[in-house]
Amino acid sequence: AYGATTNVTNTATGTVTAYGHSWSAGIEAGATGAATVTNDGAVSSYSYHAAYGIYAYGDTVTVTNNGDVTAMSDNSAPVFSTLGVATGIYAYGASGATVTNSATGAIHADGYYGATGVNVVVANPGAVATVSNAGVITAYGYLGVTTGISTAVTGTGGTSVVTNSGDISVISHNKYNAYGVNAFADGDSTVTNAAGASIYAYSYGSAYGVLSTSFNGHSVITNAGDIAVKSMGVLQKYSYGALAFGVNGDASVSNTGNISVHSKYYSTGIMASGLTGATVTNGATGSVVADGWKATGIYAVSANGDVSVGNAGDILATYTYAPAAAKSAYGVKAVSTNGDVLVTNAATGNIDATLLYGGLAVGVFGYSGAGSATVYNYGHIGASTVDTLATPASAVGAAAFTGGGDGANVGNAVSGDITATSVYGNAFGARANASGGGNATVQNFGDISATSTYATAIGALSQSALADAVVINAGGLNATGMVSYGASAMGYGMGAVVNNGSVVSLGDAIAVGVYAASYGLDSLAYVSNTNSVYSHAGLSAGMSIAASANNTNTGNAVVLNSATGTINATGGILAIGVSAHANDGDVTVTNAGAIHAQAYGSPGAVAIAVAMSGTAGTNTLNNLAGGVIQAYGANTYAYAVTGDDGVDVINNAGTITGDVLTYAGDDKFNNLAGGIWNVAGTMQTDFGDDDDSLSNSGTIWITNGSIGFGNGDDTATNNANGLINLSNGLIHMDAGTNTFTNAGKINVLGHVGNTIDAGAAGTVFNNGLIEMNTGFTNEALTVASTFGGTTGHLSIDVHQVGLTADHLFVNGNVLANTKQTVDINLAPVFPLTAHTSIPFAWVTGTSAAGNFVPGTIYGYNYPLNFIDLGFTIGSNINTANTASDVFSVNLDVNGLNDTGAIAALTAQGAANFMNTQMGTFRQRLGVNPYGDAGKVMSAYVRYYSTSGDVTPGHLANNFGQGGHFNFDQSTWGYEVGVNANLMSNLHVGVVLGNADSRQRLNDGGVGTNRMDGMTFGGYMTWYVPSGWYLDLTARKMAADVYSTSVAGTLANRIHTNSVSLEGGYEFKVGNINIVPQLQYTWTQVDELERPYHGQYVDLSLGGGHYNRGRIGVDFNTQIESGDFRWTPYGSLNWVHNSRGTSDYVISNSYSSFSGSTWVSGSAVLAEFGVGIEKGGWGVTLGGNWTDGGKFDSMFGGQVNVRYSW
Repeated sequence: AYGATTNVTNTATGTVTAYGHSWSAGIEAGATGAATVTNDGAVSSYSYHAAYGIYAYGDTVTVTNNGDVTAMSDNSAPVFSTLGVATGIYAYGASGATVTNSATGAIHADGYYGATGVNVVVANPGAVATVSNAGVITAYGYLGVTTGISTAVTGTGGTSVVTNSGDISVISHNKYNAYGVNAFADGDSTVTNAAGASIYAYSYGSAYGVLSTSFNGHSVITNAGDIAVKSMGVLQKYSYGALAFGVNGDASVSNTGNISVHSKYYSTGIMASGLTGATVTNGATGSVVADGWKATGIYAVSANGDVSVGNAGDILATYTYAPAAAKSAYGVKAVSTNGDVLVTNAATGNIDATLLYGGLAVGVFGYSGAGSATVYNYGHIGASTVDTLATPASAVGAAAFTGGGDGANVGNAVSGDITATSVYGNAFGARANASGGGNATVQNFGDISATSTYATAIGALSQSALADAVVINAGGLNATGMVSYGASAMGYGMGAVVNNGSVVSLGDAIAVGVYAASYGLDSLAYVSNTNSVYSHAGLSAGMSIAASANNTNTGNAVVLNSATGTINATGGILAIGVSAHANDGDVTVTNAGAIHAQAYGSPGAVAIAVAMSGTAGTNTLNNLAGGVIQAYGANTYAYAVTGDDGVDVINNAGTITGDVLTYAGDDKFNNLAGGIWNVAGTMQTDFGDDDDSLSNSGTIWITNGSIGFGNGDDTATNNANGLINLSNGLIHMDAGTNTFTNAGKINVLGHVGNTIDAGAAGTVFNNGLIEMNTGFTNEALTVASTFGGTTGHLSIDVHQVGLTADHLFVNGNVLANTKQTVDINLAPVFPLTAHTSIPFAWVTGTSAAGNFVPGTIYGYNYPLNFIDLGFTIGSNINTANTASDVFSVNLDVNGLNDTGAIAALTAQGAANFMNTQMGTFRQRLGVNPYGDAGKVMSAYVRYYSTSGDVTPGHLANNFGQGGHFNFDQSTWGYEVGVNANLMSNLHVGVVLGNADSRQRLNDGGVGTNRMDGMTFGGYMTWYVPSGWYLDLTARKMAADVYSTSVAGTLANRIHTNSVSLEGGYEFKVGNINIVPQLQYTWTQVDELERPYHGQYVDLSLGGGHYNRGRIGVDFNTQIESGDFRWTPYGSLNWVHNSRGTSDYVISNSYSSFSGSTWVSGSAVLAEFGVGIEKGGWGVTLGGNWTDGGKFDSMFGGQVNVRYSW
């Protein structure tokens, strides 16, 4: 039908069949205006050359199909053809065309030279071509292009809109292309494949699921259904699931459905190519699979615009067809020549690129020629290859490259993981490369791993040709390969690795944990670690470096390891914890954490904890408080720190274990307060030539090792708070004016190899302490230079039994003004003899007697060993220098110290204590002790006291006579008694008393005996008034003794017995009664209940006998005054003390010292007093004074109160 307006309808019951030779159409509708065709029935067209089911044309065209449309021009058609083409529906509208295939519609085109299900052409500017399919469209071709839906909008600004909610199946059986949907428009081109819809394209040539092309507008593809594409062609054949092409505009693809593309050659799941921009979005439900020799899951490209790819679903690029080497597999590939590139993989996103047979597998690749390239990952990105030695394949997890512009960036979030795995090829977990002027950055907060069995694996790689390259890690970085790098940053301006997470690098041959390199002018190589870096080389010849900063041009290299950071390298032939190099600048390594290096290979392996190199600047290591640096390994050259031929400075406030090697240069090692340096490596520390210095304010341990200084004027200073421990330790200096000064402490352990050698022209000064106190006398130190120092101390162990001491050997001269104070630590034994001499120092050169002087005795409790031990230094000077000068420790037992003296005087005090209680008859009983005639009984209370000085004699039998023995003694007490007057002037009584006495050393002595005793006794007296009397009395006392001195209080107990016999005759001259008297007292002090226990010895006291004789005359008179009787009295006496000796022994199993004290001699005793009586009561007040012999002005007195009845 043809006309100005044409309308053709085929009802549901209608059937149209057309046959033709060169051309046939089931329905043809043409119009100069609008042409409309509606089919609800069946339309078939068969032709030898060209078959059309529905053919419509006009200014505007509308075709609606609700039935079946078939067009065939092939060898299976009723009209046999091997030359034809077939089109189900063809619509040409100059100003617009719309084709709708409803859900009940079925369109089939089968052409030998090609077939098209729906073909819409629109020509005028601004026109619109619309195709909507809800039914089924199939197209089969053999030797030509085969398309399900085709639109061509050639007019300027024209728009193509294709919507599929049905099924489209396209098969091309030969080498020609197959298109599920091919939409073209000069303006916008939009293709939508709805949820539940499907598009299938199969070809032995190239195959396209959806192709949307816009010449000047927007090209948009939206897929929520299924797109399956398969191309079996092998010669430059392509297959695309969805391809949006903006020739002069932009392109975008959005997928929430399933796209699967398989090809033996090029295979792309989604591609968006736009001159001014390209965008691809794969939603959370979206799935993209690309399987081919060159497979790309999503490919977005733009020449002048920005490119953006966002994925929240699943993307897989792989090659599974034949056991032959593949070319490549890209999960996502985003490229812009002049714009920015952004690829984002959401937390739900999974992107994988896998190859079986060689090539290159890349999870995500972003490239910008002039802008920035950025990859952000919150989900999973993986790249893996299973290759062979003949067909190695490399794997890259995520990569961002730029040729210039703002730079390249790869970011991996906390939830993200990126993996790259290869067998024979290289593997890169994340890579950022800026070959132009921008920066390159890799940031990881999740997990990144790279694995290559036989090649190189790098966890994170950042490279910038003209700017900065940075790797920041706060997650996990792992690299495993024959050669492995955990993180590598190489930049022109700055190469920096900042690790706040975990980096693990496991390489068989070479393993590097983090590597930062810079190669530009005034550049910086920078490494910072706050967490963990570990590198391990598995082969015995493997090399491992945990952290490296390398500046190859001008500028600095810096490594910072915080307090929470650990850096650990283990390797076979070489292990380096930190390596820092500056070609023309400074090196700074600052550590507050832990740095370890261990080499376990064959002998000759090298382990270095910190290696600094560079000769143009200063190499500085700052090991802060808490920092640990250690290198170790059996049969290994182990160095804690190495430097270079420049200036190396080490500031240590932490712990360094191992040797130091700094080569030539004015090197400095400052061991600060709190710093510990354990020199215990397999090699010796060598500071090399030039003027080096060592300053120690911390602790240095040299155990089976040495510290060496090469030629030059070197200085070593052990400061006031510094400690150096030598255990088979050597400090030596070569040629030069060298100085070793000790102002702190040098602790010497053992007797082998401990040497300080300042060189032939050097001097060792000790103004601090050299200590050899281990409790054993087997320490020795050799000073192999001139020795000096005016305030130094030498502390040594001395054994009195073995007659041995620690040794000091001076193989040189001792400066004339040298004064070394020798402190000794005695062995836990007592001196054997009163004098002991033990050599301790030998000098091969010149020395003087005063170069060594006595100091303090340690390990010996002076007060608690009872003796006064003298300490001097003896010398034997060989002025001819034909033999060594010898200095000795002299020990002399000079006498008793105050603890010993007051303890040895205990018996003297106990005797005086008892004698004060015994007194004389008058002192004990007072005046008229039995009452007047007719009295039968009496009772009395007596209070007494005495005080004065005693100067006992002392004799030491086998040691010195020194000591403080003079003492003053005060005694006070009371007693109560009961008397019975018997027949014939005989009286008897019993007494019970308590008394205290204090015995205190005089003349500068410090010591006190305090005695507290209970006394009981009795007496019997024959007394005739104005006539004879004879008195016999006895006392027994047990006293607790508390001997107190600077040694503390020593408790004991002592027993004393005393018997006194006194007689006299009373006669009267006028009113004066005169009584000549004679008294003799026997006092026995028993030995102490137990010895006094000292530190190493005991003091035993033997007691003694103390006899006292008295001859005197008493004068008294009585005065009556009313009811009172007054009896004043007085006496003058001569007293003689005989015997009175007490022996003591101070001893242990090694030695014994003995001596004695005594108080014999004569004295004068004067008494005076008064008695007052009334009735049965009597009170006597009296005093006495004794002086002479061993007693000096002893004053005493008593009060006696009596009642008689």
